[in-house]
Amino acid sequence: MGFNFEQYAGEGNAFINEVAELTGFSRDKAARITQVVLHALRDRLQPADAVSLGQALPVIIRGIYYDQLNLSQLPQTIRGKEAFINFIHNKLSEKREFDRSDILKGLQAVTTVLEVRLSPEYYESIMHGINEEIRELIDQQ
Repeated sequence: MGFNFEQYAGEGNAFINEVAELTGFSRDKAARITQVVLHALRDRLQPADAVSLGQALPVIIRGIYYDQLNLSQLPQTIRGKEAFINFIHNKLSEKREFDRSDILKGLQAVTTVLEVRLSPEYYESIMHGINEEIRELIDQQ
């Protein structure tokens, strides 16, 4: 079985398109928020959970997810809703393009896509590694 780049690209595009549809963002903006939200979630997890979540992602998204991963720095302690929003905002290279509302929409969209793509048990086990206040941000609609 060979590397099917077109299939992998298609799966990655589908992930980004789902985030774009849920947020109303352009594909480019959806891709940027997907990257930083995945990094922020990853950075809150224990190393084994962070690696496990990465393995469950589409191949192209997995590459984005693992970019700049440093397992020795996990998990990062972030307490409070505003601290997590700021944590995500600080990961953005184009900060002016995203306000608090955009970040919240992006967080909720990315986690919705993950929830749809992962088994309910696996999604819950990953979310269990994220503190209650951050989960409240994810769950508020």
